[in-house]
Amino acid sequence: MVLKSHDVKSFFYFLFFLSLGGTYAFGFQSSPRIFNYLTIFFSAFICFLVDFRNLRFRLKLSYVFPLYAFALFFCASLSLYGGGYLKLITLLMVIIIASFTAMDHTLTSFSKLLYKYGKYLIGFVLLGSFFLDGSFYSDFSRGEGLSAFYAQKNSLGRYLAFFWLLVCFLFTKTRNKIFLLFWFSLLLYLILETESRSSLLMFLLICFFLFAFTFSRRWLLLVFALIVFITVIFYFMVDYISPDGDYFSVAGIAVSSTGRLAIWEYLFERTKDEALYFGFGLAGVYEYGGKFGAFDELGWTLTDAHNGFLDLFVQLGVTGLVLILFLYIYISVYILRYLKGRNKFFGFNVIVFVWMLNILSSHFLESLTFLNFCIFFVYYSAFLKRRGDLC
Repeated sequence: MVLKSHDVKSFFYFLFFLSLGGTYAFGFQSSPRIFNYLTIFFSAFICFLVDFRNLRFRLKLSYVFPLYAFALFFCASLSLYGGGYLKLITLLMVIIIASFTAMDHTLTSFSKLLYKYGKYLIGFVLLGSFFLDGSFYSDFSRGEGLSAFYAQKNSLGRYLAFFWLLVCFLFTKTRNKIFLLFWFSLLLYLILETESRSSLLMFLLICFFLFAFTFSRRWLLLVFALIVFITVIFYFMVDYISPDGDYFSVAGIAVSSTGRLAIWEYLFERTKDEALYFGFGLAGVYEYGGKFGAFDELGWTLTDAHNGFLDLFVQLGVTGLVLILFLYIYISVYILRYLKGRNKFFGFNVIVFVWMLNILSSHFLESLTFLNFCIFFVYYSAFLKRRGDLC
């Protein structure tokens, strides 16, 4: 069997995708994310080496480009610490590889690629949940949850939720109900085992999006109406927030925030008082948190804000928050105008996936996250399709 260059590149695209979002476990939970960095650069090197003749960018500059250039310069100028520059460089590498992946794959072909390799990985995780519980479960925040080969179970949960999106996307073409029911049962079981509430929420939202897409021509309007309805209802059902910010009560039911409310209040007030307009710089608060006295006030070391929107505010201030969110919103609306049918369903889900998870986790400025890779891939794929470079 002779492997073609496309096959080799596809495998490394998958390997790169797999490396994002969490440090590999196997006893290395306390180590830096060196495995992720190595996989990113190794995948990039191999993909470029396999077929160097295709190393050409077909990116057409538009009036949006100066905003990107300004955002890049703005982030770099505020990155006064080494960790900030490393984060910026890695994020740029993620964008580049996502762009090259989009040149080789359409949304459908890349979904098939991830499904092709991912189904074996999920089978491995399923077996490990039964026979390797000592290695596949980690004690993180709330009891023990299935984490497989990642240090954090939330990372695995989001992979599983994203794989469910791939299954739903493929189902919209095959209409194989047995295929859908099989993966629904298996993935729901595994996500429940991870105890990742954000992943379970995304899993259920994707189920609703699929239902709306399948049975309604105006499915986007139905989805937006539901989101607004749930937001309003949730706002009025929250009747108590604990003084220490550890939990809140929804219709009399206590829900643990695992410290998020306390972190949000502390970081918002600190940034508002000390760095309102330009923030503390990329990775400044978290890598050198001791200088800010965060541990003394909160009682634990900060790693991130656990909210992507707040993280933009903390690291880049009001200026960076407005600039970055404008770019995301502008590009998202732009590409959704030109994606049609199944592709619009997939693109919309990825965008919602990214924005919803940024409410409970920090991903906008986190370079090692597969969410950024996914949304950059969707953006660039839609751009190429708009220009007619891909059919």
